[in-house]
Amino acid sequence: MPADLCPRCGSPRQPGSQVCGNCAFDYGKAAEEVASNTGAPPTGQPASIAPETPASPGEGPRWSGRRIALVVAVVGGLLMLAVIGFVVGAPGTAAESPQAAATASASGTPTTATPTSSPTPTPTSTPAASPAVHVGFQYADILRVEVNGLAVRDAPLLSSSVVAGYRWDFRAGGLQEPVAEVRLGAGNTVIVELGPLPIGDTVWYQVSSVGHVEPSTGGEPAFDYAWAGASWVAASVGDDQYLTLSQRLDPHDFALEPFGPDGPRVFTISGTGDYESGPQPRYDLFTLRWAVALDSHPEPCAFSVSLVPENGPEAEVVVETSTSDVKQGPRSGPNSIRDLPWGQSAGGPWDSFNVSIRSGCTWTLTLVPLHPQI
Repeated sequence: MPADLCPRCGSPRQPGSQVCGNCAFDYGKAAEEVASNTGAPPTGQPASIAPETPASPGEGPRWSGRRIALVVAVVGGLLMLAVIGFVVGAPGTAAESPQAAATASASGTPTTATPTSSPTPTPTSTPAASPAVHVGFQYADILRVEVNGLAVRDAPLLSSSVVAGYRWDFRAGGLQEPVAEVRLGAGNTVIVELGPLPIGDTVWYQVSSVGHVEPSTGGEPAFDYAWAGASWVAASVGDDQYLTLSQRLDPHDFALEPFGPDGPRVFTISGTGDYESGPQPRYDLFTLRWAVALDSHPEPCAFSVSLVPENGPEAEVVVETSTSDVKQGPRSGPNSIRDLPWGQSAGGPWDSFNVSIRSGCTWTLTLVPLHPQI
């Protein structure tokens, strides 16, 4: 419609008039509305207002750019909310906690929420690593000699001297005769006191003579041997076995009958490296036998043994030594006995102790409780 006609009724506009003389249309007010919608400042002059263009037949009303932008913004916002709701509610997806979100906002760094887990148990103390424990014959085992001429030596070395002793000759009615060197024959028997102690490819045991035991079956030797104290024999060299198990005694019944079933027990162990035993019943009088030999440890090799009361008095160091070859403790007599200040008369609530060994050597140890009246 031409700009000089009234947009409402189409009547000609009178020059300078602010109101249509036919329909009272307010040209000034319409101009202010147009200026407000377009962002143009009102000039105080009447503006020409073009009416909306009618839609073509079959066509809906045309939308302005501002309306389209508003609709797009609203639809986009709704889609975004739908997506967020799906992600938060999806199974297996952890939503970020408010605390995590606050941390991320403050630091500017994305924060991943940590899934809740069950409490972690408090770790318990880890026992010291066991050494390479050497398994073999046990304390008080009776062994049978399988070869002739097996030497009984002062120390666990092939270069060590052969001990002197006695021989019982059963053919002569049990006559004893001294011998300069004790060399056992097939069928003779010995009893284990300490070991095994592997040195190179030889496995050694400290043994004592069984005593005057007359053979009861044919083919057995006509004599047996005895010697003072415990000495050493090679049980095997490589694959050659010189001793076999003849009889296994219960060491508790064998040595500890006076103590009863709840009394102290024989403790014996062989190994290489540091060692911590389990609890041993409290007692204070022992026979202690030990031996130590170099393994792959640089010379000299230290060896210490402590008896450690559980929640009791100070530990007792019963062995503290070192060697560049082979070393052993006293084999008999007062020096082989340990009398500890742990008698029941000493009091205290503790009732057990541990055996603690510190060494890089190969070693073997036996503790045999002694009855005070023996």
